Amino acid sequence: MFKIILGFIAICTIWGSTWLAITWGYESFPPLLGSSIRFLLAALIYIPILYIGKDRFPESKNEWKVVTMLGVLGFGLAYGMVYIGQQFIPSALASILFTTYPFWVAIGSFLILKETTFTPLKIAGMILGFTGILLIFGHKLTGFAPDYLFGMVLIILSAIAQASNLIYIKKWGINLSSSMLNFLGMGIGGLVLLIWSAFTETWIVHLTLTGVLATLYLTVVGSVIVFGIYWWLLSKVQAVTLSLSAFLTPIVAVIVGYFFAGEILGFWVYLGGALAISGIVVYNLSGMGATAKPQRR
Repeated sequence: MFKIILGFIAICTIWGSTWLAITWGYESFPPLLGSSIRFLLAALIYIPILYIGKDRFPESKNEWKVVTMLGVLGFGLAYGMVYIGQQFIPSALASILFTTYPFWVAIGSFLILKETTFTPLKIAGMILGFTGILLIFGHKLTGFAPDYLFGMVLIILSAIAQASNLIYIKKWGINLSSSMLNFLGMGIGGLVLLIWSAFTETWIVHLTLTGVLATLYLTVVGSVIVFGIYWWLLSKVQAVTLSLSAFLTPIVAVIVGYFFAGEILGFWVYLGGALAISGIVVYNLSGMGATAKPQRR
């Protein structure tokens, strides 16, 4: 039981800290290039893991479609928008905005998979969650900072892209191991981000200690280790229990951003964030955790 508790604390802490690590990584690498390096290095680390585990590669067209979608949409487009958007907003705010992810999954499951049934409690949770996000946007609209709003919109779009990716995988379903999915997803996604970077960024690199360590932390801890812990936990506890990380992660991110980067979001953002996180809690009370997957941060 102690190992389970320790593992749960670890995934919440790691995912909560990766938002600030992304910001620190900007010191050394342009956003898209930095994200590409993160996932390509992580994919390389998975090679000996796959060799030891003798994991099989995709064999059917359907399996290759799924891993390609995971790479292009899940690790490529979604993370690209996170890395670009977070240039303009605090890391803690980005983590709060990403809490809409479970709600987009629920909507997609209802419209496409026909799996979700909206109970009064689920509807109340979604209303509460989106009210919080609207409060954050509405407050910022009064001052209208285009770059700030652009960053917030990109984080929301990233959450939608991640949710769409999950719906696609759930719809087509495959039996590949989690290590193989992560290896191919991160590898393909890293290549997508590298190509995206080549066409849109100037590759000016400043190798600072903070930037390099942040990128290595995101690679090893935030991409490889955290998923190893997650899949181990999933085999030990119910999915609904593990899904609690979906609303604990932004709380950790707010604390980390405040103490390590001096991020102060303001009363209305904290209030909106509290409503958004509360919405996830209410939704979980109706069993959302049985279907939702964790955020890949």
